[in-house]
Amino acid sequence: MKKQLLIALLAAVVACGGGKKKTAKPTEKKAEPEAKAEPEAKKEEPVEEKKEEAPPPPKVWHAKAALNPTKGSKVVPATITFSQEEGSDTKVSSDGAFGGLAKGSYDLVVHEGGECGNDAKKAGKAWAAGATAKLMFKAGADKKGTLEESEVKLALGGDESIVGKTLVLHLDAKGKPGKALACGAIEKSGGGDDEKAEKKDEKDEDEKAEKTEEKPMKAEKPAKKKKGEE
Repeated sequence: MKKQLLIALLAAVVACGGGKKKTAKPTEKKAEPEAKAEPEAKKEEPVEEKKEEAPPPPKVWHAKAALNPTKGSKVVPATITFSQEEGSDTKVSSDGAFGGLAKGSYDLVVHEGGECGNDAKKAGKAWAAGATAKLMFKAGADKKGTLEESEVKLALGGDESIVGKTLVLHLDAKGKPGKALACGAIEKSGGGDDEKAEKKDEKDEDEKAEKTEEKPMKAEKPAKKKKGEE
């Protein structure tokens, strides 16, 4: 009976798996790799628009010629003014009207010389480089005439400048300059770049004068007394 009971117990144990149940080990979850942080995109700085620098203003030159009558001429003194902007032709005009003229045509011609003399002979020959510049006007019955030209091929700056030469008023003789009636030296005049240059020169001279005045005067040493003098 005991044997039968023991066999039955053994059979039951075998049927149940024959001992302690093996507990399944929990599967370890593999750690997921950390996602790499994406680098922050660089902020695009706004591109500054470069402002186009304005070109410097063109240079401007001015000149004048005070015409005085030659010996025996009855022409009233008058002044001719010249104005030229860089890159443009020269404007020429009379400051007021010429007076004391007979009815007819007259020419204004640039001459090589730097001075006139009583009869304009010191003005020398007509300046070859100014031959293409035709300056002509007419006088009416009132014995007066004016000049106003805007596109004259004469330069006031550079190597071909007329400054330093002379301007002579001629009676027109069949399309060519005839007798000289008035003459004047062509000189720089104020205004534009000429005026700025003159002011700069004056300023430099004033500064030099101030520096000279600021220098302390050296004290004169007393003269040595000779023997016998008190």
